[in-house]
Amino acid sequence: LNAIMKYAKENVPFYQKLEFDLTGNALKDIKKFPIIHKSTLREVGKELVVSSLEGKDIICQKSSGSSGLQSEIFLTQREYLRGQAVQTSFWEWGGFRIGGKILQLGMSPKRSFMKRMKDIFLRTDYQLAYNISDEVVKKALLKNEKRNPDFFIGYASALYGYAQKAEQLGITGIKFKSVISLGDK
Repeated sequence: LNAIMKYAKENVPFYQKLEFDLTGNALKDIKKFPIIHKSTLREVGKELVVSSLEGKDIICQKSSGSSGLQSEIFLTQREYLRGQAVQTSFWEWGGFRIGGKILQLGMSPKRSFMKRMKDIFLRTDYQLAYNISDEVVKKALLKNEKRNPDFFIGYASALYGYAQKAEQLGITGIKFKSVISLGDK
């Protein structure tokens, strides 16, 4: 913790501007670091990016905004790929296996290049979690009834909404190997 705080104070513009000194005692020094809320993340943005990354390729990741305020963080490609690896490991605990087809419900209507590549590589049909009208769900489920996905991944509320609509519409032809719930609002 001492090393992380020292690194942040020396290399992150946001922390460099703040008036405080580190003592090397993590328990005392952690109290000096500001609590950063989503609104602060939006306001300071790139001031939280390590100075040495200025001008280099970094990837902007945005939260879903489901809490009412979308935030963004900046990652190196290596950090981004580590996050994808961790997510894939979590999915594997839920029964996911690479090579299987996915029906995924999410909050990102504009898929970034990296996410589109992930969708192609992982054979994902990505649908919006917040548009659960009869027409949209029927179209997605009928498409996936033919596609025969192995895994259904999404926010618990969206999975439940799809299940309710499938039952109401009498769509029973999809049999998933695994259903994986993501964090929810």
